[in-house]
Amino acid sequence: ADEYYGPGRPTSLRHANGFVRLIHQQEIHAVVHEYDWDAALPPSTNRTLVDVGGHNGVVIGAIRSRRPDLTCVCLDLPEVVALVTRAANDGTTAPLPEGVSFAGGDVLDPRTIPACDAVLLKHVLDRSMWTEEESVRLLRSCRAALKENGIVVVAETVLPDAGDGEDEDDGGIGRRRRDMQLVMDV
Repeated sequence: ADEYYGPGRPTSLRHANGFVRLIHQQEIHAVVHEYDWDAALPPSTNRTLVDVGGHNGVVIGAIRSRRPDLTCVCLDLPEVVALVTRAANDGTTAPLPEGVSFAGGDVLDPRTIPACDAVLLKHVLDRSMWTEEESVRLLRSCRAALKENGIVVVAETVLPDAGDGEDEDDGGIGRRRRDMQLVMDV
């Protein structure tokens, strides 16, 4: 999806997307298993979670497999949704996750974000994609789509500076997990 995000910044986006692909599996575990989705969205009927920029729906599909009570929507640009859907349908990629619907929209336009109880932003607020003003606009757009008492869950990887000396015995993993939890709870 590099060609669809951030016109005029293809080099930085290629690096950012490459990094995201590298750490994707570890983050899925943190987002799906370490974050307390039951506290954030107490089990009930009629709760909707929207994964903004969710691409192929893998993350929200993993959440849905743990929380089948949720209505899960993967929101991405219409061109991305078309590519992902076509690739899954023709067998080029894995099938789309069960129980996840896909919607094409523009996160900067709240009218295109389905009404929901929670928005998941995983690697969406990366500064290689948005200016500070665009990030604020994006968050306001997400807020406008939320139902009363809705939440925005931000999942970004926070890596320690090289050689900071903390948690060297575990390669800094403990610190990264704590940092990610703090970011997600904001």
